[in-house]
Amino acid sequence: MEMIRELGRGTFGVVSEMKMDSEVFAVKVIYFENQKGLKMTLKEIKIMKLLNHPLLVSFHTVEVTETKVLIVMDLIRGITLEEVKYSMPEGRLDLEKLKPIFAEMVCSINYLHRIQILHNDIKPKNIGLTFNGHVKLIDFGSAFFIKDEIKEIRGSLGYIAPEVLKREGCSFKSDVWSLGFLFYSIFDIYYQSPLVKGTKPHPITNGAGLAKRVVVFSADGLRSTALFANPELSTFLHGIIREGSGVWGISKSHVPTESRPGHVAMLAGFYEDVSAVTLGWKHNPVKFDSVFNQSRFSYLWGSPDILPMFSHELSQASSWMYTHEEEDFASSDAANLDRWVFEKVLSFFKESENNQELRRKLDEDKQIFFLHLLGLDTNGHGYKPNSEKYLKNIEVVDEGIKNISTFFNNFFKDEKTAFVFTSDHGMTDWGSHGSGTDDEILTPFVAWGSGIQKKISKQVINQVDIAPFISALLGIAVPMNSMVEQYNIRRTEREANSLPYMFKDFPGFKSSVLNKVQEQISELKGQRRLDQAARFCVEWIPRKFEIRPN
Repeated sequence: MEMIRELGRGTFGVVSEMKMDSEVFAVKVIYFENQKGLKMTLKEIKIMKLLNHPLLVSFHTVEVTETKVLIVMDLIRGITLEEVKYSMPEGRLDLEKLKPIFAEMVCSINYLHRIQILHNDIKPKNIGLTFNGHVKLIDFGSAFFIKDEIKEIRGSLGYIAPEVLKREGCSFKSDVWSLGFLFYSIFDIYYQSPLVKGTKPHPITNGAGLAKRVVVFSADGLRSTALFANPELSTFLHGIIREGSGVWGISKSHVPTESRPGHVAMLAGFYEDVSAVTLGWKHNPVKFDSVFNQSRFSYLWGSPDILPMFSHELSQASSWMYTHEEEDFASSDAANLDRWVFEKVLSFFKESENNQELRRKLDEDKQIFFLHLLGLDTNGHGYKPNSEKYLKNIEVVDEGIKNISTFFNNFFKDEKTAFVFTSDHGMTDWGSHGSGTDDEILTPFVAWGSGIQKKISKQVINQVDIAPFISALLGIAVPMNSMVEQYNIRRTEREANSLPYMFKDFPGFKSSVLNKVQEQISELKGQRRLDQAARFCVEWIPRKFEIRPN
């Protein structure tokens, strides 16, 4: 069996395109060590063996090795409804083109219900569309027989029927609700690009920044409660918190709580992954600005799912990534992904000892070192965030951050390094993310080092504030896509396209208010009363957000 490419990942396994005896199939792999996943896989096999319908993916065989189960299925020659959705303007689809698709979806669900099976995970990603225009319903990992009376929550949170979320049990109506919500969501609630034209970079200073370099640690999938409720697992980070040697608190992310939009928010300063507009999570069809673009040099280590969206075709960025195979959700020790990152960073600096040009570059300012740590997300999906593997992974991350922090301070010896630790999103108790629960939205934030004011009290920030925070530390321009810059452009557009009596400014952002603020700051700056100007900004910003429209 020869692997050709990975097709997708789920909570319990990986689906890949594989070649067997000159034929190509889709193969789902589940490892024995994941007992819950294995149990559900056996039920999935039993269900798939019963299926005989042209609108459902066909089951071929099962192969069992010493460590895993492989389900061999038809390879769908086409794309998913999710990918079709993202290829349309503003993420919405044409009704006339969708009518036959909807009809076939109803037929496929009706067939399942007639043989007493609930699919239980109806969503755009599980609706395959062949290149000749027909539906193929896929992924029966959450399916079960109606007689089993399952009351646990299965499926994808955004499409689960209310009675299922209340643990009142599932029925055929649950599938119908999910199908109806899918129809509605395709037309009404999918993403629109937040990017606006005409934005310009605004340099924070013409001089040196507060720090020469910023090291950013992103612990993918780490929810704030897991970190703060277990201080014994992160003695280094909690030492910073306890001693007041940095700043710490909560970073509030935003729906959809996924890895890519979370990283766009923290590193580019706006909500929503721009690739969601057209091609799902695969590409970046729309260019956007980020702290990496504004840096002098950037160095990135981590996942091939995250790094290319920032480093691709960026001349001042260098990246090091492990393979997709090493991201296996069923890995016996996903913390190895994080160890890999820490080791590669240290190897990079060791190389600079024999590379004078690299050593010279490293001594320059306005540099970003980004470490994407995927182990927690992987262990959270595979073993859940309350598991020993997930919690032990926090120890690995904390120890690695401690070592990197110590190394940077010893290597540069200039006390000009700032460190930022955070997460793109959290996850639910059952290891999912994508919606808006506190466990998914509230992520940890710890920063220390050069230019960072020390505070012992807890702070609460928005995830999009991290990008301008990094910019302020380095003295580089805030990314052009940041929320404040977009507000100014959109306000002007709205005013120009509205009848005078229908346009009303938000009170706190009226031009007269903002002009007075700018005049006062400029006056203080001209008098070289910079400390007072800074205090005025800090005092005014929170006040303006307390203002409510009349």
